[in-house]
Amino acid sequence: MNKKKATLFFCLLMVFLLLGSPIFPQAGRGRGRIGGNVTDDSGNPIASAKITIQFLEDENITRETETDKKGKWKIGGLGSGRWRTIVSAQGFIPYEKIINISQLAKNPSVNIVLKKAEEQLFEDAPEMELFLKGNELFKEEKFEDAIAPYQEFLEKNPEIYQVHFSLGNCYKEMGNVEQALKEYQIVIEKTTGEDNKDRKLKAKALAGIGET
Repeated sequence: MNKKKATLFFCLLMVFLLLGSPIFPQAGRGRGRIGGNVTDDSGNPIASAKITIQFLEDENITRETETDKKGKWKIGGLGSGRWRTIVSAQGFIPYEKIINISQLAKNPSVNIVLKKAEEQLFEDAPEMELFLKGNELFKEEKFEDAIAPYQEFLEKNPEIYQVHFSLGNCYKEMGNVEQALKEYQIVIEKTTGEDNKDRKLKAKALAGIGET
């Protein structure tokens, strides 16, 4: 092998080695690591939540894992760049976020809070403007006027028992003790006490009874 061929062979060998090294990783592959926690809005860990990350430069490249019993998760072997993170769990609204992965520095923990599905149903409930109108009238101290939109909203969304608390407040301000107590009692019977928001609402209803 003459000198010219030897030089060419050496150059080709160097290119091959470089392309196969971490300096030029295959798309989406590398030494980057990411992890974090998944909790509900009360701070409780969510086990078995599915974590899917998708490389934005090539959406066919994905990685998946699940949270452990403490809500923790981690994924390694990632290339630098932007990744879409999708988190889903039974009974919760899916969460999506774009994160930047680095191979040269430690990536910050990705801590995700999932909202319960029924909370989203309340926000997206039919005729939500009726509930908001009732709130506005209550703030203006037009308690009697606020009752009609609250009741109409409740007729269209009977599963949203929280509205009974708003009705109870209206009747209490109007001096209708009997009806206020009925509305607060419905709230107490309907709340399960399984999450922090239920416990707080039940406590408010009990306080309302005590003030009536």
